[in-house]
Amino acid sequence: MARKHRDDDDIDPEDRAQDEPEDADRENAARGDADREGEGREAEEADVERPPRPRTPVLTMVLAILNLVVAPILVVLFFLDYGARYQWSYATFLNRVLAYGLPLADEEAAAPASYYTRPRLRIDSDRLKEAYTKRPKPQGTPSVTEAFQPADTMDEPVAFRIKPSQITAQVQRDLNLEPPVRTLDEEVNRLKEAVPRLMDEAATKFVTDRPSVEKKVQALERILLPLAWNSFVPHPKLDQGINRAGTVDALSKQIKDAAAAGSDQLDRLLKEAVQRRMLADVLAPANIYRPGEKDQLAVEKISELENHSLDTLFGILRLRLDAAATKGDDVEKRHEIAFLMVALARVKVPESKELLLSKGEDRAQIICGLYEFAQAAANYVRTLHVLENRVLNAIEVDREGYVVASGRTPAFVEEHAGEIERLRKLAAEIEFTKKRYTTLVGQRDRYKKQYEDRLTLMTEVTKRLVEARKETFKMRSELQELEKELHAANIKLSDAAERNFALEAQIREAEAQLLKGGKKQ
Repeated sequence: MARKHRDDDDIDPEDRAQDEPEDADRENAARGDADREGEGREAEEADVERPPRPRTPVLTMVLAILNLVVAPILVVLFFLDYGARYQWSYATFLNRVLAYGLPLADEEAAAPASYYTRPRLRIDSDRLKEAYTKRPKPQGTPSVTEAFQPADTMDEPVAFRIKPSQITAQVQRDLNLEPPVRTLDEEVNRLKEAVPRLMDEAATKFVTDRPSVEKKVQALERILLPLAWNSFVPHPKLDQGINRAGTVDALSKQIKDAAAAGSDQLDRLLKEAVQRRMLADVLAPANIYRPGEKDQLAVEKISELENHSLDTLFGILRLRLDAAATKGDDVEKRHEIAFLMVALARVKVPESKELLLSKGEDRAQIICGLYEFAQAAANYVRTLHVLENRVLNAIEVDREGYVVASGRTPAFVEEHAGEIERLRKLAAEIEFTKKRYTTLVGQRDRYKKQYEDRLTLMTEVTKRLVEARKETFKMRSELQELEKELHAANIKLSDAAERNFALEAQIREAEAQLLKGGKKQ
């Protein structure tokens, strides 16, 4: 409250009569009192309308300074944490790429089928401990005494999708891909161009390393004759008009004719033989793994030099590579590409330990992934067993002749014993299959019951959720009405302070007038 000033109205009339000056002095005194009364009223109004003085606490200032000091540290910690997380994420991505291989070109837009059928992972504690022990550690790293926990994802499938856009130049460098590729399709296209060129270069070098005619003839016999599909000894009278192309006899004659014709023709024949040998090492296992057209026997009769040219064989290889990248779903494409890459990685230059593709197996592991590479390697070994059996059968036929009625045929007892053994195995497989079927039926019934129970629960929960939503909507409507009322009240009270101040000023003015009127009376 402003301090009240005493004026003439507050003086007792008797005292005023005693102290009253002359008339002129009295008028001047009254005028001065009025001026002082106006100044006091203005000072009182100024004191009433003066706003509170702003003031910042010391604790707030201290906290603000501490925030400014700590902010750079938090930014540094954020970037350190982000860098560490990025490094771990990038390392995990590289490990995934090494396990699953590069993607196909069409996997950028849609998830491949292998995304849902990839194998599940289990790493035993012993393998984890072995890997940790072999890993180089900085000096001062403490040893781990606790037992390693196995990494087991048998309860959930590994779902991880790799897109071609994720295989950046940095990823290619870290994967040691030279020349670099982003997808399996690019690798197939690269092989289509590189393999014929490398085979031609290797064959040229092979011929150059054997300058003498004798060495060339010996090399031709060691390379070309094993490709023969039959050893044919012509009869001077009975074998007239029979096609003997590709037989040992025909190949031997061609080698002799080339040696007699001159070094140029011998070099061409030797170079062609080297390339045919390497093509056979690729196409023969590929025909076992994925049989070709039944009317095309160029691979089986690759020794027929006149009937099947090198261009035809290289065309078959390109068709194989094209089909691997274009036909079938992505799972089939991966299997086929991995098998061809493994087969190409195992191709050696004849009569040497030099591989046609340097570090081909390492590259196949990185590009195809460990899973596909392991499966392709196993399939490649199976095809070699088939080819081995074919060779052994051809040797047996060559040495002992074909089986005829009067020749060396298996006895009935041997065949019967074999059939009995086969039936026993078949019966055991049928019994096992029946038990397995019974187990699967039980699992199906159990899963069906679980499904029905969960479906019932879901229906009940859905019903309750719908009811709860209705109640929530009702409460929301009531809340909106209350908010509208509150907003209207806030609007009405928005200028209450100004009105209060105005009323207070009016009251004070009225009080002052009342006081003046009372003194005059």
